[in-house]
Amino acid sequence: VYIRANNTKAGLKKVFNEINEMEKTEFESKMFSDYEDRFQYFIGICLVILILELFIFERKSKWAGKIKLFG
Repeated sequence: VYIRANNTKAGLKKVFNEINEMEKTEFESKMFSDYEDRFQYFIGICLVILILELFIFERKSKWAGKIKLFG
């Protein structure tokens, strides 16, 4: 169907009416579940424990000597 629709609304109304009269079908639908991420709590606790471990223990581990955080 060819409908000339220039700046007038008459042509656009015909186009919208044609679209509304078309058969409406659903082609495909998917359902998604949105989960709430809670891993940040465990990562935060682990990071705090690792940082405390570096400062609390007098004996330095092998890898702690290789990391030069402050110069």
